[in-house]
Amino acid sequence: MKLIQSLSRSIQRSLFFLSIFVLVGCASPPRQFELAIPASSPVFPPPPNEAKIAHVGTIIGESNLVRDITDTTPLKKIAAFIIGLPRTQKTLDNVVRPVATAVDAAGVVYVVDGGKKAVLRIDTLAGTVSWITVASPSHAFTSPVAVAAIWDNQIAISDSSLGRVFIFDAQGDYVSNMGHPLLERPVGLVYDPINDQLLVADSLADNIKVFDRAGVIQDVIGSSGTEAGQFNGPTYLAYKAPWLAVSDTLNARIQLINRESGEVRTIGQRGVIQGNFVRPKGVAFDSEYNLYAIESYHDYLLIYNIDGAFLMALGGSGQQHGQFNLPSGLTIDTDDKIYIADTLNGRVELFQYLGAQP
Repeated sequence: MKLIQSLSRSIQRSLFFLSIFVLVGCASPPRQFELAIPASSPVFPPPPNEAKIAHVGTIIGESNLVRDITDTTPLKKIAAFIIGLPRTQKTLDNVVRPVATAVDAAGVVYVVDGGKKAVLRIDTLAGTVSWITVASPSHAFTSPVAVAAIWDNQIAISDSSLGRVFIFDAQGDYVSNMGHPLLERPVGLVYDPINDQLLVADSLADNIKVFDRAGVIQDVIGSSGTEAGQFNGPTYLAYKAPWLAVSDTLNARIQLINRESGEVRTIGQRGVIQGNFVRPKGVAFDSEYNLYAIESYHDYLLIYNIDGAFLMALGGSGQQHGQFNLPSGLTIDTDDKIYIADTLNGRVELFQYLGAQP
């Protein structure tokens, strides 16, 4: 009889703990997106100068999502205490070699990971992370390079080896692809909402190809060469009407092309003086038409005004916040947050443009 009673108590305890696990599992607490913020964030230029740009955090992937169980019912708190759940749980599926970034209209952040051959999708409001791991039902990503928010809340991802640009919906599901066989080595992408066109830097063909939403080519900008309006291995693109910025990488310069008037401006030149280029990569505009450009060889972010005057630099080689190791892609969202793919440091560094001061 004692043995039966002991077994009965044991079964009851097991059922109790099982119910606790079920309760916790069926109502998993929400996860919240949090930037990895250092104890001391640098500003640029440093004091006593007036700060124009501030470092505000780092994005590395699922480790930015914190599972918070503080805002739960008493029963869930008791359950968590009994079974020993930590107050926060962090996952570890993070980026390895980020090469490009984009932010869509809903604030979803996309990071192209050249190391994983996939694209990280972070919904900062919903607190979810997912990966776009295949280019299409019949293509695996081989060399994804760039990502851009385009029409109808969709995104475009270029793959330089596959010679295609792949289109996905807002949830990261495959829609279509374009560019084959016209694209030789598609890299940088940018959307022109004025003309409802997707512009693709074709680095092997030394030009920019312009497609409509049906994937029909509408224009080809530039040709091989060193003159104004010509390119040598163009990589990343940016657009703020009417200006198209092209990182003319092997010509060691940035070119600005006015899509309305056809005017061409050249920014920077080959050299080792700060403000010059060796290997320019990512480009972007802030809300005041300042142009930001990555100098990947010397690990700097260089900033110019729209007329090409050099304003300031930040960065340098290293692992501290505000330093980089072979940075590549760059994007600036509508709130003037600056996202830099710090490739060999395995992170996306996030800065805030503080605006023009009186």
